[in-house]
Amino acid sequence: MTWSRTWVVHIVSRRENGYKPLGTGTLVAPGRILTARHVVFAEGQSEPRPELFIRREGGAWSPATVVWHGVDGLDVALIEADLGGTTPSHPLALLSNRDIRPDESWEAQGYPAVRKDTPSVQLEKVGGKTRSCSHGEQILYLDAPTHPGVWGGLSGAAVVVGQQVVAVVRSEPHGWNGERLSSTPVAAFLHDAGFRAALGLRTEDERLAGSVARVLGGVASALERRAQIAAALAQKLKVMSAPDAVAKAVADEIVRSCRAKDVAMALNHVDAALAKSNTDVEDRRVVRTLLWQILPIAIDWRQLVLLGRSTFAGRQSSIELPLRSETVAEIVLAGIDDRCCRFAPSAAGGVPIGAALVRLPAAAQAALFDIDGTRLAQLVVHQLAAPAHLDVAYARYADLRAAVEGTLHYHAHEAPEDELLPYYLLFVDADLGGSTDDRDLWALARGALGAELPSLRLVRMTGGALELAHETVLAKHIGAICARTLS
Repeated sequence: MTWSRTWVVHIVSRRENGYKPLGTGTLVAPGRILTARHVVFAEGQSEPRPELFIRREGGAWSPATVVWHGVDGLDVALIEADLGGTTPSHPLALLSNRDIRPDESWEAQGYPAVRKDTPSVQLEKVGGKTRSCSHGEQILYLDAPTHPGVWGGLSGAAVVVGQQVVAVVRSEPHGWNGERLSSTPVAAFLHDAGFRAALGLRTEDERLAGSVARVLGGVASALERRAQIAAALAQKLKVMSAPDAVAKAVADEIVRSCRAKDVAMALNHVDAALAKSNTDVEDRRVVRTLLWQILPIAIDWRQLVLLGRSTFAGRQSSIELPLRSETVAEIVLAGIDDRCCRFAPSAAGGVPIGAALVRLPAAAQAALFDIDGTRLAQLVVHQLAAPAHLDVAYARYADLRAAVEGTLHYHAHEAPEDELLPYYLLFVDADLGGSTDDRDLWALARGALGAELPSLRLVRMTGGALELAHETVLAKHIGAICARTLS
């Protein structure tokens, strides 16, 4: 989802002689505005400021109410107001709880200049480079070498990195001459049950957690051994719970705050211990079933899943994702399809690859330079036909292409539910050498394959070496589980 300045609002309190400027907020869901707690609470007060009002740039003032505020020192709040107009499509479409690397470019828009007489009427944009911030930290520092004379009114503004909200502006630390800000990272509050409930996520969270808990709980005959797996997983994830509610506690933690890497690592350790103790094979099948089910709903890529669902629901057949590995591509695409992961058998030492992922043939890289992509389409058709032995059944290319398209359409739209598995072709920028022509080649591929194989979904993977480094850790844990025999 593309960041929009129309989602930035000005927050004030009404007084007898006008309005008192307080700070900035950001629409993150219909009727829900994210801001800093100190913007809407006076210092030392337990009740919100009276008569809060907000408006978009150039709009009319609307009354606002605080519906959630941070606890344990978190300087974050969520307010409710009816502003009308466009809003983000889903509460998690903008919010990202990823780790922040040093020297990433950030920006924030708001009303930094606090004026005594009248509120600011024009948005101002500021930006700079981030400091590093790992999962679990409650402050993200921001370097801002170019800054306005007064920062006050920027409190509560969204810190945007790569079109995603990663933090909320908090304060201006002393001793930096206005060239540094502190902010509260999204990771510090995204898991909070009250915050998620105020965003309207409770039903969705309960549905996802319920499906995970059912796998962990199991049927009566398997309850004891699955309880042991749940307890081991809880220990690895540092989840505290009463003995009779471990499965639910683990499921809730996974859905709200656990990263895919942490879940995969914990399950890898559990699986290794089970394998070493010669546990019943069915116990270890539980680990795999659980992992394939959990990975697509991990918080790491909720935004990508939402983007993909809206894209394909709109009858588009191509999407761009900031990924690098086939393993994570399968996970995200499984989330988009609302299914479990399905990995194909991989060579010894190889990373797991989705059962319905098609790599762009190496020979097609030269064909991408065809003026109309005809050769590319032919190569992809033959690659898809070979596993189904269609290439020997049809002498004419036109018939072969029609048969491949029919097969793709069946899998994507008409197969029984347990067989439903759309096919995706991966277009990996890094495999093409990171050329500046990547976008042109992508457009050519979409045009040629969209015309010849409209039921084939195309995925452009734009991730680089940094994404690959992070994704490899996850892929290695998944691969280790896949590599252990169940006999």
